[in-house]
Amino acid sequence: MFKNKESAYELHELLKEICQIIDEGHELVNEGKFTKKERELYNKNMGEILGNQLGELLTEIWASHPELQP
Repeated sequence: MFKNKESAYELHELLKEICQIIDEGHELVNEGKFTKKERELYNKNMGEILGNQLGELLTEIWASHPELQP
């Protein structure tokens, strides 16, 4: 799918930034500024996004360009 190495690299960097932002949001949410229900909802939704959609994109990138794997 990602035959152009430059595009794959750019998307890979963007996905890493998105994951970092989600991690930072997770930390903020769990600092206690939100209700338990809000924390659970955020963590569930972000877990699904990271586990499914972003994970699939990263897997496709790594399949095409294994040198980008951590």
